[in-house]
Amino acid sequence: MRPLHPFLALLLLAAAACDRSPSARSGEAAGAAPGPETTPDGRPDAAPPSPVATAAPGDAAPSPDGRDAGEPGEGTDGAEAAQAPAGGDTTATDEGADDRVADAGPIAVAVYRGRGVAEEGLRAALAALRGDDRFEVREVSPEAIRRGALAERRVAFFSGGIGSVQGGELGPEGRRIVREFVREGGGYVGICAGAYLAIQGPPQYHHLAIVAARNWSEDAWRRGTAMLEVAPVGGGGPLRLFYANGPVFRRDEREGLASWTALATYVDDRYCESCGTHAGELPGTPAILAASYGAGRIVLFSPNPTLSRGDEPAHPELFLAAMRWVSTPGPVPADPTFDDVFGGR
Repeated sequence: MRPLHPFLALLLLAAAACDRSPSARSGEAAGAAPGPETTPDGRPDAAPPSPVATAAPGDAAPSPDGRDAGEPGEGTDGAEAAQAPAGGDTTATDEGADDRVADAGPIAVAVYRGRGVAEEGLRAALAALRGDDRFEVREVSPEAIRRGALAERRVAFFSGGIGSVQGGELGPEGRRIVREFVREGGGYVGICAGAYLAIQGPPQYHHLAIVAARNWSEDAWRRGTAMLEVAPVGGGGPLRLFYANGPVFRRDEREGLASWTALATYVDDRYCESCGTHAGELPGTPAILAASYGAGRIVLFSPNPTLSRGDEPAHPELFLAAMRWVSTPGPVPADPTFDDVFGGR
């Protein structure tokens, strides 16, 4: 059998970058260099902590959203980047938005299923949605999206895995359709890779580019997995959410894109010095943010509220509340707080 090219092998190893098994790495301490990476079903990879050390000469190790360690500077995001509605009005309404709320029945949700999705997190999200009769769920493939599967949906959900693979599978037409869906009033929720997918990045990594944010450390992404404390914005006690190499959001303001608001921020730190991520980068940055694109609302999670580890609880109620909140089209209220989106928990 012909051996895999080293870069392809690395890409497969990174496929679970956003959603690790909650049973993995029971001995890791916050801030310590991560141990062996694990796949979504908890099987350990052979990859050592440093992504650079695993790369063959000339090959760059992929990040969780598929970007290479040797990626050039930011530059422009290319012609396919998200375009604002006419006149740059990111809060414009659309007839499609009215159609999506005309039915007072269950919220019609499209859940992306295809290459680039980590099964552990997807299964947890589907279990939460299907256990709540306020939602009607349909799993959709990239091909189904290109054929118009979002037309009758109110919310699109993209889960953890590898954002650039998800975006690449959608293709230019699929990405255009997702952007148009949100611009016309559809909701978007992204967890980890789904959050990477929504933010800015070079065009070769297939971002939707509908949120004016970037990953803080660009190609240095590996921080490990842990339950991390986050602080709600606007009051309320802290809570702990499962983190698995999710994005560290920083602002990347773009003409025609609305600004975003942090709903919760990281208290704990997580880093791997040998992997190029450093102490102090994570605390104070958004763990959850809210944004809008056209008439559509967006919530992005850096951690995964549907997963946990050890004896600590998951918080699928946050995921479900975000799905309900984005299902209502229209502008995001000025400076929304955690409670505005998630209620009193």
